[in-house]
Amino acid sequence: MSERDARELDRLRAARDLLVERGLLVQKELAGISPSIERSWRRSVSVHASNTPAPPRFIDSIDARNPLVVAAGPVLDRWQDSLSDMRVAVFLSDRSGQIVARRLTDRGDGRRLDRAFATEGFDFSESALGTNGLGTPMEDRAPVFVRGPEHFNDSLESLACAGAPILDPRTGRVVGSIAFAATLKASNPLMLAMAREAAQQVEARLVEMNAPIDLAATAAFLRSRSSKDPVLVLSAETVIADVRALAVMSPDTHALLWDKLQKLEWKEPSNVVELPASSKTAEVRRLGGGSVFALELHGRDDDEHAPQDVAARQPVGRAADAAELEAASRVSGIVALAGPPGAGKHYSARDWLTSRADGEEPLTLDAAAAPTAGMAGMAELATQAIQAGRSVVVRHIDVLDLPGFRTLEPTLRLVADAARRGSGTREGTPDTRPRIVLTFDDESLGEQVRSRIVALAPISTIPALRRMRDIIPGLVRTIIDEWPEDDRVAVPPAVMQALVGWDWPGNVSELRTTLELLIAQRGGRVLRVDDLPEHLRRQTRSLSTIEALEYDAIVDALRRAGGNRSAAAAALGIGRTTLYRKMHAYGLDREDKPSVAR
Repeated sequence: MSERDARELDRLRAARDLLVERGLLVQKELAGISPSIERSWRRSVSVHASNTPAPPRFIDSIDARNPLVVAAGPVLDRWQDSLSDMRVAVFLSDRSGQIVARRLTDRGDGRRLDRAFATEGFDFSESALGTNGLGTPMEDRAPVFVRGPEHFNDSLESLACAGAPILDPRTGRVVGSIAFAATLKASNPLMLAMAREAAQQVEARLVEMNAPIDLAATAAFLRSRSSKDPVLVLSAETVIADVRALAVMSPDTHALLWDKLQKLEWKEPSNVVELPASSKTAEVRRLGGGSVFALELHGRDDDEHAPQDVAARQPVGRAADAAELEAASRVSGIVALAGPPGAGKHYSARDWLTSRADGEEPLTLDAAAAPTAGMAGMAELATQAIQAGRSVVVRHIDVLDLPGFRTLEPTLRLVADAARRGSGTREGTPDTRPRIVLTFDDESLGEQVRSRIVALAPISTIPALRRMRDIIPGLVRTIIDEWPEDDRVAVPPAVMQALVGWDWPGNVSELRTTLELLIAQRGGRVLRVDDLPEHLRRQTRSLSTIEALEYDAIVDALRRAGGNRSAAAAALGIGRTTLYRKMHAYGLDREDKPSVAR
């Protein structure tokens, strides 16, 4: 500690002790003291709060079912995980000032805090302990940062504590407080912003827990404002809509819409979004800190879509549309299908070719399984299948060099010649000519091979699944329908929300593998949120402002570093261990995430 800091602490201590000794008439001697701290000191003196290190009152009447404790639990857990490198403890108090929960990021801190009686069950109200980071915010109804001797009681002088009140969203009454505490040396000015953010998160959770009551009141209010437009109000788990709004709502629509709402930027009081699978738009207002949204719907009421699952309006869950593939292949008989790993290129190609050949599956050949020297045999198999009228899929073309691809070209020309002659087709009859589909990872394809493909066939691209969230419900139901009827499971809205919200770095392949594992391990006929892997369960909540910024920064650093974690950690200014922990917290350490290297 610098000499200047020591002098400042001595000045604070002297001012506080003078006020205790001489009473509330002391004035000029308190110049330079924070107004909030001075107000709290005066209140502490007026109620004869103790300033000696004697133990505070031990209440010990914690009710684990208290809505405040239930709402704050996940918030405290997330902050504990995020702050492990800062050695900052998190406290929650109820309205009486009793500490009802504590989270530690360092075991040694627990012993130090226990000596100050800063643990569950003790009374940290301002009337009992004087100025402190839990009791004072409730009295001031405002965030407060209390450092060292600004604490009224000597036992807390070694600490710095930033706290904020928690207000009941319905009544505006103070129901408790949340605070971050560290040693005076380890304190950080950001702790006050963290306390504000944490209090807002708990308040948002309280809104969600009371959502049905709040939603009903809000819906009635909006109906009175906008009688001509359909209205709906929704949270993560609840929807209240008038009769006209029901026409565009379904469990799948709710999941897709909720995902859109979570990603909105709020620079104005309202936003406009397009409703999934509908011609309508909605003007959106945010309620309850972003946990509840009110939507006024605009557009024609005669939508062609009935209120049904979005999956029923998807092209049988395919990642690529069959009509587009048919049109692309009409001239050359060949389609080149590009996309990231796991995007469903092979599944889409096989599904389309099977549907157009009355159920006959195409021959699938994998270029990755045949080196250049073995391509002649693969080309011969492809030629035989084409001559027999059977379509062919050749996967992983991107692994071939130019000589390997040239080995396949005679077969491709065979199909192209048949397409040009128009054999086997008459006006009004189905086109049953065999097709060839080449699939590859666009980023891995060599330039020489690419130029040869472009000369032979149009290239269709399947985007990453995170860019096609609207098809996820359809894909989910298609994959589930492939299972025997007795093994199929229902997917409730909360689970669909989690599936829609995940980025799916492994694309359709990851989605399929995840669903197959969930179905195999399910405990009943309905999937539950608790059945989901941890990284998907996190999708059932929205990230805080700080978490979202941190998530984006980590993803960007990993991308710029080419997946090298050491380089990404250095760019972020954090340790490699810290980066690993944060990646795990955000589900960024998955084995199947291609952008992250071990």
